[in-house]
Amino acid sequence: MERVLKAYMERPGFGVGCCPIEYGRIEMESFPMAAEMRRMGELLRNVRDHFGESVRLELIDPRNVIALKDVFRFRIRSTEVAWILDGKLLLRGIPSSWDDLRCSLDAVLGAGNE
Repeated sequence: MERVLKAYMERPGFGVGCCPIEYGRIEMESFPMAAEMRRMGELLRNVRDHFGESVRLELIDPRNVIALKDVFRFRIRSTEVAWILDGKLLLRGIPSSWDDLRCSLDAVLGAGNE
């Protein structure tokens, strides 16, 4: 059974009409969550490397209209990362280390997912 891990985090960029505009290097310097984006990238790579195909990762901007159901259900804010595993809130914020995130995931998924 495929498990789904959704990480809700504001992405740099904005939409104009139906066209998304991504931040460039200069805009990223002023993006409040730029450092968090780098930390999230490392954590998500570790999840992929550790759990492989058994966990599908989805990085979702909470400003996306498709995310509204979870945003209201779990009271997700754009200034705080929320981790939803199989429709249940796993944790809020960015774990201080890969080991912290792995332990949280292993507690739910089981430690034999390598």
